[in-house]
Amino acid sequence: MDDSSFTKERRREQRIPQENKLTFELMSDIDSECYTGVCHAMTKDLSLNGMRMMSSTFLPVNSPLKINLSLPDTQKLVKLFGVTRWIKTIYENERYDCGLEFTDVAPESSMALIEHLYRNPQN
Repeated sequence: MDDSSFTKERRREQRIPQENKLTFELMSDIDSECYTGVCHAMTKDLSLNGMRMMSSTFLPVNSPLKINLSLPDTQKLVKLFGVTRWIKTIYENERYDCGLEFTDVAPESSMALIEHLYRNPQN
C-alpha cells in the first residue's frame, strides 16, 4: 500500500485544495520560536475536519489553536479551534506547512464550512 492511500483512509473527509486567508492564536504556554500573538496564514486545503496551512510561524505538534478563517465566497468569518497534527519546514525555516485537525466547531461554523466546501463552483 502506498502512503497516499494510507493517508486517504485515515481522513474522515476529503480535503479540497484552496487558498483562504486565516489568523490563528496559540492557546497555551507552549514556546514557539516565532510566535508573536495573532499570526497570519493561508490554507492550502480544507475539509470539515481539518486543513493544511502555510505559515511563517513554527508550531509544535499538538499545539492548540484558535482559528479565524475567512471564506470570501460567502463573506463569512468562521471561528474554529484546532490542534496541529504535523508540521514540515519549507523555505529554509522561513515557511511551514502544518496539518491541523479541528477540535471544536460551533454549529454555525460547521454550516458555513459545508456551504463553502460543497457549493463552491471551483470544486
